[in-house]
Amino acid sequence: MLIECLHCGFTYDGCEVVDTQSTTDVADNDVYITTDYQCPTCKGITRGTQKGEVIWYEEEFEAV
Repeated sequence: MLIECLHCGFTYDGCEVVDTQSTTDVADNDVYITTDYQCPTCKGITRGTQKGEVIWYEEEFEAV
């Protein structure tokens, strides 16, 4: 999965990043997985949030 850093624009493979932190939350019968990816170039954090119901939706990203 390729991630474009929202701080510097560098594109990197999120599967190869070793500095990730994930949390899982349940709200209103939905599951939310939030993962912080650290850019290998600028060290900025990009947060990905994925919502799951019966199907998994595409992960959305925001700069942190």
